Amino acid sequence: MLDPKKSVYVHAYSRFRYGRWEYVSQHYRSMPS
Repeated sequence: MLDPKKSVYVHAYSRFRYGRWEYVSQHYRSMPS
């Protein structure tokens, strides 16, 4: 489980990578340690 105190909320966004667009859905991700 993610610790809410150590996670960051990431909004949905699109990004261009490796010559193509990819869509990233909103999610929680762990803080880099």
